[in-house]
Amino acid sequence: MACELLLLAQEDEGNKMLLIEEPEAHLHPQRQLRVMKTLQEQAAEKGIQIIVTTHSPNLASAVDLENIVLIHGNRAFSMAKEKTKLEESDYRFLQRFLDVTKANLFFARGVMIVEGDAENILIPTLAKLMGRGFTENGVSIVNVGGVGLRRYARIFQRMDVKMDGKLRIPVACLTDLDVMPDCAPVIIGKLKEGEDWPSESPRKWRAKRDFGSENPIDTYRENKRSKANEQFVRGG
Repeated sequence: MACELLLLAQEDEGNKMLLIEEPEAHLHPQRQLRVMKTLQEQAAEKGIQIIVTTHSPNLASAVDLENIVLIHGNRAFSMAKEKTKLEESDYRFLQRFLDVTKANLFFARGVMIVEGDAENILIPTLAKLMGRGFTENGVSIVNVGGVGLRRYARIFQRMDVKMDGKLRIPVACLTDLDVMPDCAPVIIGKLKEGEDWPSESPRKWRAKRDFGSENPIDTYRENKRSKANEQFVRGG
């Protein structure tokens, strides 16, 4: 690869293009990261177009998100800006947090995005007990650690469906309701028994009693779910 890059850099005419198939085949994981860093630098500095095919989440995590093209159903889906529903801030966020564990989503038949460790442990176990094991069915679970759940989901939502088609990978976003039962504030020490409840605005927690008839909790739940419901992405 290094020799080919040197030869291409010396070319003055024609299209400078390098095709690399499965570079991870005989490389240590740390070397894989260094190779991808070098390739991207060379592409930018020397004007060389480099196309890499891979099945490695390690390599996928090292490539700038907007340079990734996902192949699914005999179609190519670019992750470039204005091709997905991702916003500018989403690209910056994912560039920092889309690590090798989360990059497994690019190679999955289905994706489950969860907020924390409890769901990360519990959901695959429940699926296996139901005879729907994630590993057997090619489902990746992505634990976002409480933030950015919908940022990851927007990777799978296309900006122009008529032009690109839909990315037909089912994605489920499982989020907490973040609403306590009415008895919980006393149990966990937020309030003392018989103490008046403070007004809702300065609090950082909510309970079911905060949702009256004008703003029922079912509406709150549906609004939260609807933020991720589009194309083949579903919230829950």
